[in-house]
Amino acid sequence: MEGYLDFPMDMSLRLRSSLTVEDDEGDWDISRRSGTANAILTVRISSGVSWGLTLQADFRVATDHGRTIAQTADSEQALSVINTWMESCINDHEMQCADASQPPLLPTRVIDVSPGGLDVGLVCLRDDQNKVDRAARYVALSHCWGKCIPFATTTQNLEDRKREVRIEDMSQVFQEAVLITRRLGIRYLWIDTLCIVQNDRHDWEVEAGRMAKVYMDAFVVIGASNSNADDQGFLGPRDHPGSIDWVRSLPNGRTSCLALSLLPPAGKRWTSGRDPVSSEPLQSRAWCLQERYLAQRILLYGAKQLFWECRAISRAEDGDIRLGNLHNLDRLRGTASIKRTIFGPRPDGDSEVNYRGWYEMIEEYTQRSITHQSDRFPALSGVADAIAQTSRDVYLAGIWRKGLIEGLLWCAMNRDEPLKKPTSYRAPSWSWACAEGPVQFIVYHFIERCRWKRGIADYEQLATFEDCNVEKDGPDVYGTVSSGHLRLHAPLLPVKSLYPADDRPPFSDELLPPLTNSIVDKVVEVELGNESFYLQAGFDMTPEPVLLQQQLFVLFLARLPDGNHGFSPFMDHRFGLLVRRTKDSETYERVGIIDSPILRKDTSGGVSITLLRLLEKSLRFLERLSPSVDKSPVFNLTPWLFIPKRVLTEEPEEEMPPDPLPELKQHSILVTLV
Repeated sequence: MEGYLDFPMDMSLRLRSSLTVEDDEGDWDISRRSGTANAILTVRISSGVSWGLTLQADFRVATDHGRTIAQTADSEQALSVINTWMESCINDHEMQCADASQPPLLPTRVIDVSPGGLDVGLVCLRDDQNKVDRAARYVALSHCWGKCIPFATTTQNLEDRKREVRIEDMSQVFQEAVLITRRLGIRYLWIDTLCIVQNDRHDWEVEAGRMAKVYMDAFVVIGASNSNADDQGFLGPRDHPGSIDWVRSLPNGRTSCLALSLLPPAGKRWTSGRDPVSSEPLQSRAWCLQERYLAQRILLYGAKQLFWECRAISRAEDGDIRLGNLHNLDRLRGTASIKRTIFGPRPDGDSEVNYRGWYEMIEEYTQRSITHQSDRFPALSGVADAIAQTSRDVYLAGIWRKGLIEGLLWCAMNRDEPLKKPTSYRAPSWSWACAEGPVQFIVYHFIERCRWKRGIADYEQLATFEDCNVEKDGPDVYGTVSSGHLRLHAPLLPVKSLYPADDRPPFSDELLPPLTNSIVDKVVEVELGNESFYLQAGFDMTPEPVLLQQQLFVLFLARLPDGNHGFSPFMDHRFGLLVRRTKDSETYERVGIIDSPILRKDTSGGVSITLLRLLEKSLRFLERLSPSVDKSPVFNLTPWLFIPKRVLTEEPEEEMPPDPLPELKQHSILVTLV
């Protein structure tokens, strides 16, 4: 048997692969054309038979034993794959995944999908008054509500739901969740809209606070990844471009299948360190992020195939596999409250960085949509609770006490997408949750710009914590807040002048400033003693005209020497906040970020126009080559009007060069942020 596969590749390159299978019964000639392929070709052979084959291809080839991807997600073939994954997890992951032999206590309410005495087309809601079991395995559903009217439990229909619920009346996603739960042989199912009374605020707040335990204790979580809304199912037909299946009958009556298929691009595969379901609808919903982190096992129903994640391994139907889990609660716990390092590996060789897992999760979280902005803290409370139980740290409106400096240094993720002020109070001005839009935590991205002594990653903390009080708006200690103040002892200096970063006279090429955060598009002048220095700053939101007329201050939080960008000198880098006084003049509120080397005006008259023009022309040329790419660079050049000040000499044996501005610490005062 010989088969040929023709398909177009990137840049209109066409390749032809030849598959030859030795068969005593003769040769088969099969040809198939697939869609555009920026992909890997894989040959997967079912076990139980020996195939002799020759594969010729000018691209990467992977072979493994397995099954073809099922045509539908609810087929017996797909169910067999799920059961194999489950059995492997239960039998092989005892040290990492939860003990399946000890069923947990059931949540307050669950859906009984196999109630005795009721028709197969019925289910019922059980609570503490009518539960058959107190402890048992159950499935939890992670789903997108969408814009359809939710099939929900309310105070008006609660008693009716406890008697019976007709499956045909349920939304399509709920019907399919019931089907999968039954086929897995599990009796109970938890769905938030049915198991929480939606119009009872007290019940909602209590159950939302228990949500972490619900998802952590579930035997498996079903993630309806490819569904945009509850009225759109997740078990529909799949698209399988570029796939060829040969089925061979064996003398004993069995069959063997040889499948040739194109894998997803490398950027969509776990083996490339990427999340293959990142573009699925479920991953755009804020609430679903913590559900994925909390799950001990999760089945993700993608548009083209099934995915499995547990705490030990990640799998896909096409054979892709990765040890560990990209969305792992254990990693969040593992980076909580470790040695204070934020810019790179620690001297002891450990590559983990203090609270990096948590704040990187927040970066992903703020890119997701959320229907009610008031849910920003509740939608994370489960993960926060789980981390607090192991770290014993204090949670301060989305920031951890032992990761305070790191957590205060946030800003907009994209210069072209400024943060927005919410219509009502959400959080104190120093918390990332006070603004709407994607944020980044600049300290974790600093290593992309700074290559100074990678083995020594500690920084000098300029601010010390005094106390904090966050008032909760409800029973959940990690939920919504009504107010909060943070007191720090730190250097505070008034801003003398504010300059736009686009004011760019040339500077001497003897000292080319380092790359900086693109969000800091302003330069502030600060006076220390009788001498001025300059810092790059950026506003959190588009500043109102009145803000530009007010007195601003720089609150210094940390310093780190910066250098080795291909240029010899070290620069002294400062991180801090741009703040203003509130109306009562006793407190301050945050309005922006400081991320800058210490700068001074270039009064030397040195000009290097040629170098600057070449750099600018190169950037414009790259933009023309990639017009679809975001025109705003991740980093920009420090304004040409300013050059680094207080250049440090390189001393390889010294971990932290002395502060070139020691007098700055003399201006430390007690500052209250609200």
